[in-house]
Amino acid sequence: MNTGGGADGELSCQYLEGRLDLSYETIDVCCGFNESPIRIAFQDFNITTLQQLRHATLARIHAGTEATCLSCPQLKKKHWTSSGLVESINIHHFTKCNLRCVYCFTVIDDQQWIRERWETKYSAYDVIKAVIDAGQLSPRARVIWAGGEPTLVEEFDRVTELVTEFGAYVDVFTNCVRFSPALAKAIERSPSRVYILCSVDAGTSATYEGMKGADVLQRVWRNISLYNKDRSAVTGKYIFVNAENCADHEIDAFVAACLEARVCRVVMDVDGYQVRANRWLTPEEYLPPLVRLGEALRAAGITTFFGEGVRCHRPDSQQLITPSLEGLRECLAGEWRPAHQ
Repeated sequence: MNTGGGADGELSCQYLEGRLDLSYETIDVCCGFNESPIRIAFQDFNITTLQQLRHATLARIHAGTEATCLSCPQLKKKHWTSSGLVESINIHHFTKCNLRCVYCFTVIDDQQWIRERWETKYSAYDVIKAVIDAGQLSPRARVIWAGGEPTLVEEFDRVTELVTEFGAYVDVFTNCVRFSPALAKAIERSPSRVYILCSVDAGTSATYEGMKGADVLQRVWRNISLYNKDRSAVTGKYIFVNAENCADHEIDAFVAACLEARVCRVVMDVDGYQVRANRWLTPEEYLPPLVRLGEALRAAGITTFFGEGVRCHRPDSQQLITPSLEGLRECLAGEWRPAHQ
């Protein structure tokens, strides 16, 4: 969309260049750092309006009058070479969920807006179909289901079929309590274009229920196994939240279940949003089990990644980095400093 401008390029961001954000009330473009400069009501949405608003926003940025964007860390000056097509669509216009995870923003009972946004107020299918029909969805587009629990959305299967038939990439952040035949079909059709992330966070049913409010751990692993029937489609996740899920037997049981369900990748993370307990784990509490989990997964042949909650400082600077498993061992030895410290 942005042609690049002068010798040093022009100010823009990846979201203005090619993103749609299906928010609770409106269709936006913003990543969430600041208020979106573009908000379109569902009944007013069309590609022409979207493009006009994007051009107008960029003009205000270049004139120095778009205060919302000028204070955003995502704004960068460079030569933009984007196609003008929609490159990513983030769907999170609902808060409905079948779990009550202790670290989730939706468990804050006194926030009325969470209950008000339990159900969707407009059709994600209609928005995406309009983009496709206008020839404006990139063949490399990524459609991301957040939420809430995506598989509870009435049109989840329909949207998944639409975008996978088009050939787009699909990311689904799901708890795997509900099995989606459409998602399983998408995996079968285009396994390299479907990414599923399921945060299990426990090894035993008792700890899982205590953290998530439902005794469904065995169903979750059964559904993960179904998605992984012919290949490893689900990436597991383990968020260290409290003393219970830091226990050795929880870690061991989780690794064993990953092997049984053919999970080949696991994201390890540390909770940064303790809603109910009102406290975070200290480095002394989370580093030993984090290293233990990483070593156990590596020994089992499972590839590990670190989530955004796992950061360290280099010994000689304040620069935040995502450490390796070896780096975490150095944290334990006091050679690096965990970011939470």
